[in-house]
Amino acid sequence: MMVWVLIPVYNEATTLLDTFNKFNEALLKFTTNNFTLIFINDCSTDSSANILKELEANHLNVKVITHAHNKGKGAALISGIKQTENGYILFGDADLELDPHQSEKLLSPLFLNQADLVNGSRFLNKSTTNFRVFVNKVYSLIFSILTLKRITDFACGFKAIKTEHAKQLILTEKRFGIEAELMMKACRKKIKIIEVPVTYIPRSKAEGKKIKNSDAIYILIALFKHRFSKY
Repeated sequence: MMVWVLIPVYNEATTLLDTFNKFNEALLKFTTNNFTLIFINDCSTDSSANILKELEANHLNVKVITHAHNKGKGAALISGIKQTENGYILFGDADLELDPHQSEKLLSPLFLNQADLVNGSRFLNKSTTNFRVFVNKVYSLIFSILTLKRITDFACGFKAIKTEHAKQLILTEKRFGIEAELMMKACRKKIKIIEVPVTYIPRSKAEGKKIKNSDAIYILIALFKHRFSKY
């Protein structure tokens, strides 16, 4: 079955070619070429659009979606999900903070029918800490209390899910609250979730990191909103 890799892009011209090469190499090893890389250009203002245009023209397994206005990471993933069909979805990032060569770790449990959603965890079996790590761990504890299911890193952007389940969740969050919504709705629908450890090398703001400390407020709001909303 097909693997659909969804990669939101906003001003990532410096990493795009590496992102393509690494995901392409990783997926070729274990999917027998049954995969499509879907890049969602969220109205980048650098040369990302030109790079993506060239990739799509030269590679049959690349599809590019373009937003006329910047809508946010969540909106990009929602646009990507609409383009998928039966199979599996891998959520990735264009910034290479999470190594694409770890893709098999997330997809294999789906192939073996051991889970319906595999969540990458940057903190599983890790003791590293800083302010953002501390906030993420506190939020994940809140998530676990709200759902009565232990999740160590719900906000990680590296996940894999069966396409049928992704479409059933009917995601709405336009920005960084998307991971909170996806995981909360998956728990509420009793989708089988497991976590696997993934390595993580964070970028600084100067290197292009997009998420801000203030976004943590919206992520927390999204947690409670999708825990207690009716849908």
